[in-house]
Amino acid sequence: MRYFNYVYTHNHIQMNGYIYRISTYHYNWHPEVEVLIVLQGSVEVCHDGDYTVLEADDCIILSPQCGHATLAMTPDTIALVLHLPPEMMTAYDADFMQYTFCVYSDKNSRYTRPFEAMRRWGAEFMRLGVTAAARHPDRQESRTPKQRELRTGLSPMEAITAEGLIMHVARTVMELVMPVRIRPDGHAPAVAREATFEKMIAYIDANYTSRIELKDIAAIGGYTEGYASQFFKRQLGISFMEYVMRMRLRAAAVALVNLEERIVTIAGECGFTDVKAFNTMFRKHFRTTPSAYRRTARRIARQTALQDWKEYIAADDASVHQVLEQYIRTGLTGYGTVKDKNYSHDRQRCKELEASLADTKATLQQLWQRLEDISKK
Repeated sequence: MRYFNYVYTHNHIQMNGYIYRISTYHYNWHPEVEVLIVLQGSVEVCHDGDYTVLEADDCIILSPQCGHATLAMTPDTIALVLHLPPEMMTAYDADFMQYTFCVYSDKNSRYTRPFEAMRRWGAEFMRLGVTAAARHPDRQESRTPKQRELRTGLSPMEAITAEGLIMHVARTVMELVMPVRIRPDGHAPAVAREATFEKMIAYIDANYTSRIELKDIAAIGGYTEGYASQFFKRQLGISFMEYVMRMRLRAAAVALVNLEERIVTIAGECGFTDVKAFNTMFRKHFRTTPSAYRRTARRIARQTALQDWKEYIAADDASVHQVLEQYIRTGLTGYGTVKDKNYSHDRQRCKELEASLADTKATLQQLWQRLEDISKK
C-alpha cells in the first residue's frame, strides 16, 4: 500500500512531508522547521509550555527544537506536515537556527494570503508525491509507510516544479516568522551531532526512567560538569535536565492512554520520584492534568505506541485528495497574487453562513418533530 509520506533532496533544497491521522500526544522535538496544516477536524498543539487549538484549514509553524505535542480534539482529525531541515534554511540565513518562533492562523487569518499559499504548496507537493509513486511502484506491497524519495519518479520539469514548491514553502516560512522571531541568549542549536554527543543522547534515552545526573553525562565525554552542561545546550538548544524531562513526559503521555495503571504508578515508572512533581510538570507542558488528559484521549478512542505513533494516511484516500485539490484550486494564481481581493473575506463568510444554516436546519427539524408529536396526541 502507498502512503502520503515523501521526501525530496537535491543539494541544499530539501523537504519531507506526510499526512497522518492525529491521535494521542506524541511529545517530540527535532532540528527541522515544522509546518502543520489541519486538513480536517480539530487539534490542540502544545508547544514549549503554551498551547494552541487549530481548526480545519489552520496552519502552525514551529521553530527548530521546539518541544511540541498534538492531541486530536475531534475524531478522525487529519493533518499534513512539512519539515524543512536546517541546511535548507541556513543556506539563506546563517543565523536561522538561533531563532525561536511559533506562528499560527486563526479564524481571522486562516484565509489570508500567506496561509492560503502554504496550504497550496503543501497540497501540490503531496500531489507530486502521488505522481512519482505511481510511476515507480514498489515491487512488493508493504504495510509499512516508508518514506519515498520523489526525485526517482519525477520528470526533469516536475523536479523543477518540486524545487519551486519547496522554495515557496521556505519563502512563506520566512515571511511569516521573521517579524516575530526571537533570538534567545546563548548559542544556536548545532546541526552536526558529534560522536560524543550521540553517546550522551543514547545513554539518556536508555536510562531516563532512572536517576540521571549531569556528572554521568560529563563522564561519557570526559568533561567537567560545567562544560558538559554548556556542550549539551550548544548541541541541542535545550538543557540536559530539560531533555530528560521531555523524555519522561513523552513516555508518561503514551502510558496514560495505553495502560490501566494508576497515575502514581506511571509517574514512578517514567522516572518521577514524586507524583506531585509529575503533576506539576505535566500541567506546565500540556496545560492539563494527567487525569484530564487521559479522559480526553480515551474519549476520542485513539490508541498509540511510542515506537509507532504516526498513523499515516493511504495515498488513495478519496477524502484527503478532495481537500488537497480544493487547496490547489482555491489557492493563489501565483505567489503574491490573490484571485480576488475579497476572496479571503468571502470564503470565511461562506463558512460562517454554512454553520448558521446547519444550526437553523437542526432547529427546524426539532420544531417539526414537536409538531408531529403534538398532532399524534
